[in-house]
Amino acid sequence: MTKMRKNPGRWLITAALLCLPFGASFAQVTRVDGTLANGGTITITGNGFGTKANARPLYYWDFSTSASNSPLSRSVYSEDFAGALSNAVVAPGSRMAMRRDMAGASGAFGPGSQSGVPFSSNTLYVWAKKYYGFQLAADSAANGMNLKFFRLWYNWTHDCYTGYQGAMGDNSGRTMPEQTQESARWWNMPHEGNRWLIDEWEYRTSDVDQPNGIFNYIRDGIAAYPRTTSTFRLRTSAFSQPYDHFFFDQISNNELSPGKYLYFDSIYVDDTWQRVVISTEATWQNAEFGSGSRRAREIQIPTLWNNTQIQVNVRKGGIANLESAYLYVLNSAGNPISTTGFALSGVAGGTPAKTPNPATDVGVR
Repeated sequence: MTKMRKNPGRWLITAALLCLPFGASFAQVTRVDGTLANGGTITITGNGFGTKANARPLYYWDFSTSASNSPLSRSVYSEDFAGALSNAVVAPGSRMAMRRDMAGASGAFGPGSQSGVPFSSNTLYVWAKKYYGFQLAADSAANGMNLKFFRLWYNWTHDCYTGYQGAMGDNSGRTMPEQTQESARWWNMPHEGNRWLIDEWEYRTSDVDQPNGIFNYIRDGIAAYPRTTSTFRLRTSAFSQPYDHFFFDQISNNELSPGKYLYFDSIYVDDTWQRVVISTEATWQNAEFGSGSRRAREIQIPTLWNNTQIQVNVRKGGIANLESAYLYVLNSAGNPISTTGFALSGVAGGTPAKTPNPATDVGVR
């Protein structure tokens, strides 16, 4: 008779699995295969990724060689654009950036400078890496600087923006739905110049006359205000249409002196909050300003997406060593399917990383 070797950890896992309902599965990444290098392709395998109607982003610009959006996008942007390629200030891991001297400029930066970037969905996710070569309050001049650094519009009738009032100082951030709410949500995340920032926006329209719309702003992994409780009235019976185009940075009362540049390293736009991120953090945090610390989170470019497999084009960005980083799959609510990252050690050169990350969510099929 063969004796069974005791393994308490194994028995605990087995007992836990036996307690799950029939057909249950963990939402998790179980392995990653491919070439873990900038521009390489990796395949993510697991469970609970959800379906994504269009795997590719709506738009993606990397500004490595031109102002045109990348062929990894599913839509071509060919309208107005303000800026020119420059290597004067370059983000870590990049060789070029889009630059514009903001002195006296009346239009917005980058794509859609006059007419906006079009979209046709009730949800939107935007990721942008940028660098302000000036200081909001110090460089505002006599009339201050009304900096609207991201703005959603419908047909020039109603809009919502994130912005700063330079005359009120660096801690003057606000989110403002105009015409539909007329009450700003003020927040204290200060404007920051002379460093690379990663800005993210998550938008979901409201019901008509209901303050249940979402317009989250997140910088370097830190939310300016609570993502789950700050909601806005973004449509009314008088202004019932959802937004259909957006703009980046635009300055009213623009008295900046020449040589005050704004740089963009890359822009990612999609009509769902689902996304793949590589981060330096082993455990995801949904922190708000005043708590938590900055995180390096680089967006990845998906080209295939189903419930059990995702394929992405790798962006190294500012992450020094991808093999010491962690991968996260985020769902349609903008939250990771597991708050424990999948360690990417061993993936480089096509060697698969096979050890699954511990699951934090359990789904029942």
